[in-house]
Amino acid sequence: MANQHMESKSRHPFPSHFRTPLAWIFILALLIGGYARADSVSLNADSAKLIYGSDSDTLTIDSGRPLMRAALILQALYGYVITYEDPWYSNSDDVVDIAPSTIKGYSAFKPGNGPKLIVPRSSQLSIKLPASKKLSQDELFGRLQDLVKLQKSKPRGGHFQVLQTGDSFHIIPAEARDRNGNWSTQSSLLDTVISLPQEDRTESKLYLAIAGAVSAAAKVSMTVVVNHPLSYSSKSDLHTNVGASNETARSVLMRALSVHPTKRTWTLMQTTESGPNVFSLNVMDIPTNVAAVSY
Repeated sequence: MANQHMESKSRHPFPSHFRTPLAWIFILALLIGGYARADSVSLNADSAKLIYGSDSDTLTIDSGRPLMRAALILQALYGYVITYEDPWYSNSDDVVDIAPSTIKGYSAFKPGNGPKLIVPRSSQLSIKLPASKKLSQDELFGRLQDLVKLQKSKPRGGHFQVLQTGDSFHIIPAEARDRNGNWSTQSSLLDTVISLPQEDRTESKLYLAIAGAVSAAAKVSMTVVVNHPLSYSSKSDLHTNVGASNETARSVLMRALSVHPTKRTWTLMQTTESGPNVFSLNVMDIPTNVAAVSY
């Protein structure tokens, strides 16, 4: 693996209950940065708009996970697989608990006893895109590099790098602030080396086996959600005999994606309210409708 490189209406295509935090469904709300009422929007805004122009288009994002939101839109625009991974957040300034402003009846809890819904604090990014709906791999890599450079200029949130494997791209963490506010280098959780016996499994069980191997090797807890409620299609669970011998988890995941007849992607998110070492791997069909991911 090598380092590589609407005038818009803000429409939400899904019913509001898909964005309402529910007990275990927190990880799904986290996919789009979590939902916040107006009184906490400055801490946890979540919007992504593509504004069309005559010579170029402008992508503007205000979200706790701006690079993830960008990746969803770019995948819908250009058809490339672009995966995303959260950094390991440990600095309290990088995250915010939006439970008090999002959970109905929260005031009834005694101080300190209420549930938590911790999400990354929002950050704003804006980038110009060519009016053409086709980009070469090199051109897309350049746009992704521009996005990670913009994110690096922000005072909070992680720093990232872009990897390319074949015609797929990966936005992975490179640095994050520690509890004292110092920037420290981070390695990607999916760089963990794993092995899996070669045996017959369903596609979903293959993802579970990969997550289990990463959890054991990296001493984390990784759950898996395949085609969550905000995904765009669902296929029957296929069978595969994919195995692995001392490979990075990312490499094995890419082979797992290839089992499916349509293009798939993933996001790997730290579910901070469940603990510092808890992650959710969300595997989904790549978005094909820009309006569905621009709101």
